[in-house]
Amino acid sequence: MNIVFVRTNATYSKINNSAWRGILIFNTLRKMGLHNVELIGAEEFSKKSREANLVCTKSNLIVIEGSPEIDLLNTINHWKSRGKKVIVDIPLLSESQCEYMYPKSEGLFSISQIYSDYHSQESKGPDQSEKFRWGLHLADCILVSSLVQQELWSVTAPVRVIPEFIDFDALRDKVRVKDDSFIVAIASNSCELDGFLESVIGRINEKYPNTIWLNMSTPNAKLNLINEISKSDYPSGISEGWPNFLPIVDLGFFWDTQILRGAFYRNILELMGLHIPWVINDARGYQDLSKYGLIIHNHMNWYDVLDDIIQKSVMQITESDEGYLYSISQNNDDHIHEVLTAFSEILKTPS
Repeated sequence: MNIVFVRTNATYSKINNSAWRGILIFNTLRKMGLHNVELIGAEEFSKKSREANLVCTKSNLIVIEGSPEIDLLNTINHWKSRGKKVIVDIPLLSESQCEYMYPKSEGLFSISQIYSDYHSQESKGPDQSEKFRWGLHLADCILVSSLVQQELWSVTAPVRVIPEFIDFDALRDKVRVKDDSFIVAIASNSCELDGFLESVIGRINEKYPNTIWLNMSTPNAKLNLINEISKSDYPSGISEGWPNFLPIVDLGFFWDTQILRGAFYRNILELMGLHIPWVINDARGYQDLSKYGLIIHNHMNWYDVLDDIIQKSVMQITESDEGYLYSISQNNDDHIHEVLTAFSEILKTPS
């Protein structure tokens, strides 16, 4: 196969690893060397630069990161008319990030808002939104990462579910760093102050005064944190970029309040790959991970369970870690043939 992957800048974050998963697939395929793969940016793809035209002309499959910054209608129509198969990949992680990068109040649109507008006769969405919708109609397939997304997007084009996987090679050489501090990496996507969340943060601060918070939250998240980590606090050889700072993290703390849950799924998988315990507010979107961490809403005595998790982390007590085993079983390299099978079937399906 000759495959071109088209990435955008909308979903990239150095702090919480929201980079498009198509990059992981590209890297694995390039490493395997069994297929011809190219990675290009959305801007050169949309402008049909000489380089973009060259690689797309040679390809038989184009995989586009679904993002409002791409004119899907014109670009997909252009390449479909030239006999190319086109896939739009909208994993839940990308969908969530786009909601923050492109709020509707700024005159653009977030991908998830297409759902509510799609069947509305009164919808007068921005022109770019309409182009995105009609572009999806032209796509040979939409890839998503959850069954909820599959149901919602099925009104536009054929949909396939490919779960989130991780790049375990990027974690393999990470060695945990332990000192007297207790570092909690926290990620929230709540745009409003949450009293319950604040109470959990307060309990941790009260019981463990050496706690330092590493904030991985989206820019518009509302959090009141004290004693946040600064660049000068990072040990030598540790930097801000994901996953470079993970060796100093003692606990992952996630607060997912979005309608479509699961934005932190890959984060949790990667924490488990380093034996880092984690906590999240609700199981929705994380059901298959729930037995490996603490789901606060699943436990009446969550505070006791949280105390136990923190105590074991502070005292460096390790137990049989099924979460680690599950995490490494989700390595992208080990599932690439599932992705290639889906690509091959799409290529064989008449447009």
